[in-house]
Amino acid sequence: MADISIQRPHHLGLGEARRAAQRWAERAQREFELECSYTEGVTHDEVGFKRGGVEGTLSVRANRFELEASLGLIAGMFKDKIEAELARELDAVLAATAASAEGADGAGGTAGGAQDAAAAPDRSA
Repeated sequence: MADISIQRPHHLGLGEARRAAQRWAERAQREFELECSYTEGVTHDEVGFKRGGVEGTLSVRANRFELEASLGLIAGMFKDKIEAELARELDAVLAATAASAEGADGAGGTAGGAQDAAAAPDRSA
């Protein structure tokens, strides 16, 4: 049984979900020093991740992400913080990918839309 279980529904479709998962894996490697592997499947993909005391998978589906992680004894003492950080990163990547996908559907979408949307100041006021 996993110590951490995070599920996030989305409306990205499998192609955009794959891009989001790849971004998440890149961020997890950079920010949390997790060793990540990516396996692409027909109906869903899996991102495996591990680091001393933390091991898990991110299941990537057309309509949801499912993150399951097991924690070692010492990492388990920081479960709440680890879970919050994993969820925060997953939510950030999903939001940026959704914004990028919406921008690409409308006028002015760019290949760097996720980064552009995250970096652009809000000038709507």
